[in-house]
Amino acid sequence: MNENADSIHINRKEKQSVRYYIRSIALAVVFVTVGQLIVIIITKLSGLELSKAWKSIIVFIITSAFAIFLFPGILKIPFGKVTIKTWLNRLGVYWPRNITGHILLGIMLACVSLTGMLLGSIFTGKYVVDFSNLTLGQFIFCLNPGIWEEVFFRGVILFVLIRWWKNLRKAMWWQILIFATCHITGYKLIDFVEFFSVALIGYTFTYVAVKSRTLIAGMMYHYLHDSFLYFVQVPGAEYHGFVDNFTFYAFLWAAMLINILIVAIVTEKAGLKGHNGFMVSEEVNDSYLFPYLSRKNSQIADRLQRYVLLLAGISVVPLIIEMMPSGISILFILIIFTALLNMGAFIFYNKIGEKIISIALMINGICQIVSGYQSHLGGSERAYIIYFLAGTVYIILGIFSYVIRKSNIPA
Repeated sequence: MNENADSIHINRKEKQSVRYYIRSIALAVVFVTVGQLIVIIITKLSGLELSKAWKSIIVFIITSAFAIFLFPGILKIPFGKVTIKTWLNRLGVYWPRNITGHILLGIMLACVSLTGMLLGSIFTGKYVVDFSNLTLGQFIFCLNPGIWEEVFFRGVILFVLIRWWKNLRKAMWWQILIFATCHITGYKLIDFVEFFSVALIGYTFTYVAVKSRTLIAGMMYHYLHDSFLYFVQVPGAEYHGFVDNFTFYAFLWAAMLINILIVAIVTEKAGLKGHNGFMVSEEVNDSYLFPYLSRKNSQIADRLQRYVLLLAGISVVPLIIEMMPSGISILFILIIFTALLNMGAFIFYNKIGEKIISIALMINGICQIVSGYQSHLGGSERAYIIYFLAGTVYIILGIFSYVIRKSNIPA
């Protein structure tokens, strides 16, 4: 009888804790947009016409007030009742040592992501420079997602999930899924591609928070990314057809992978590790690395490199045969050299240094991009995109091969 009573009591406790976690996450999601919802209601009811700048200022003030005064003291999420300063510090909003380094890291990540989107837009052939997208209203508007989405998603929600799952990795993935879900705009195929893209961007936001132990770099990255988002895209941010979409998203995804690599290297090499916040508490295991930077994956990485080298060496043979009748050219010599380098690196993989492997991979990347450019000039509508994408992948593989192994990061 007592055992049954105990089990019922435990089940009730579990249900209560699950309700607490779900309630906490739901409240955090709602309060990210509460300022915007209130402003929409007020302007609709009153008939006021406000500029984007004024709307953004009011939204930011409302969201800030709700976050700072409700969550630490009244809602007691996620640390119980604490002071505002303690709440912000433990979430990762504080002045870390080497603040300049954290800010520069955020700027660097934003530059890479924006450059990726800009290149994707340019290669669609429809990009037009339009400075009208850079307005005061846009810069003020982006303060809300840049600051409060980081606080709520990479702070409150991530910490709640860490307590729920008792596992940083699971908490990260669930938080990224929630973040991407909140950005769904439709249910067409392109909307699911956009969902994946937002999830990948959300991963970079989360990864920099975890690795730097503060939200400062992520806030700077998020704010700049959103501020210049429409400036680096085609007019209206409308991509029509397979070619346009494939081109844009290929460059965007490549940029996100490069950002993950930058975070992994810079936070270790430059010592950008915050001294406060929940990421240094006992509840968080700080050993989390990007999944493909762990020692157990090094053999898989080696096999992948070998097969990539073999595939690259074989794939250029038809191109060599096709080019032979037209005579010898610099491009032809470069392709022959690449084929030989690939096959040699594949055969003697275990006898040559990592530097040679990296050089071979990066030369592959350059050759693929050159071939893509030639294909683009020749009027190709789709083939050149594959070349550019393959070239980017090769270069990223080359960087991973050399930089990661030469650093103190496990590979």
